[in-house]
Amino acid sequence: MTTIYSLRVANTGKVFDRRSQQGAGWISALTRAHRVTHFVCLCTPTGEGRLSVQLRNNYHLHRYPRSGPSHRRNCRFYSPDATSSGLQGYSLKAVNELDDGGLNVRLDLPLRQPRQAKTEAKSAPPRVAGPGVKRDAMSLLGLLHLLWTESGLIQWYPAMDGKRGEWLVARLMAEQAQRISTARMTLNDVLLVPAADGSKEKERNLQVVATARQHKRNVVAIAPLARYNPDRDAVLERLPLRSAAGMPAMYLADMARTALTESFAAELNAWEAGAQIYAILHVSVRAGTKPYADVNKVALMRVSERLIPLDSGHEATVEQLLYDNRRSFYKPLRFDSALDAVFPDFWLLDMVRDYPMEVFGMNTPEYLARKVVKVAHYNASYPSGWWQWDACAAATIPPLPVSAESAWVSRPLRIRRQGTWLGCVVGSCLACVIAHQ
Repeated sequence: MTTIYSLRVANTGKVFDRRSQQGAGWISALTRAHRVTHFVCLCTPTGEGRLSVQLRNNYHLHRYPRSGPSHRRNCRFYSPDATSSGLQGYSLKAVNELDDGGLNVRLDLPLRQPRQAKTEAKSAPPRVAGPGVKRDAMSLLGLLHLLWTESGLIQWYPAMDGKRGEWLVARLMAEQAQRISTARMTLNDVLLVPAADGSKEKERNLQVVATARQHKRNVVAIAPLARYNPDRDAVLERLPLRSAAGMPAMYLADMARTALTESFAAELNAWEAGAQIYAILHVSVRAGTKPYADVNKVALMRVSERLIPLDSGHEATVEQLLYDNRRSFYKPLRFDSALDAVFPDFWLLDMVRDYPMEVFGMNTPEYLARKVVKVAHYNASYPSGWWQWDACAAATIPPLPVSAESAWVSRPLRIRRQGTWLGCVVGSCLACVIAHQ
């Protein structure tokens, strides 16, 4: 689970531990530091994680742009390096981390309906990425991956068990949407989130739809698909959404339906087989008072019971294994990356060092050639170890590596220097113990 570490005020040196990061004294410290100094997160001994004080409704802390990897993995301010996922496939025109902790995103679909969109069309169209070229705009699926990544839903710790559901998705999506600016508005202005009848999320959705109709905006909706029903879903005229209170009935145009079945055949097959699928939709609300809308574009993402994104049945098997063994891990997402980059299917978070996990699930000539490149990369970059499963060659999954916690419990060590037992300055001595074996 993420940890709240002590923080130091840069210009005074005063330290606030976890318990003192609340109340009137804490608010006063944030207020005095705003625009004057910064805080330093003490999750690492070097104190590389700098935090700025920002004012958005109230004072709060944000990590400096692109400083997420400088924090410890279990720190609340940590974020993976862009090179560990498909996020590296975007230029700064597509997604840019701002000084105030927000994100500026350029989408490859319009959020304003035709009459206003003509004005925007004067600017140069975004560059479409080819192989090895970074994209200047983000797709609908890329946006879903961004929201999932920024909200932390790609991460799993055993302490999270039983604490994830559609209500959490709704809250986290709305929170992240407030940080994302696009097309001279915030994503929160046009985002519909999962909602139940009688909930505040339903009222929020109704307001977003009403405002979109008034200002001639398109909207973006996120919701899980309802359980597959062959009588209803053999021909997708309407996309069957669950927890969609406050959302208009969404009708698929022929072009959107064709694109969906061609681009997301694997997700649709998994849906028919009983897997949980989340949809993100780009929708035009119809004029008038009836709650109808037309789906312009839709993207799908398979997730586990724990809401961890999955690309295949083999990944689902590994994710379940990790859960059953109470491991901590995260799933890097591909976004729209067209770069020839290598990043794994999972990263273990409970090891002393970066530890990638790769599932090889095909045996076509192109895939096998790519496998050779990946194996060479992992062998060179992670000589201390990495995990792989060739599902085509072996039905039995290899054993998981022993976690750092398990290794420590089975053989506890203490470090003594000049007669003094040392404690770890970053809040946990485990990493120091392992490092000094």
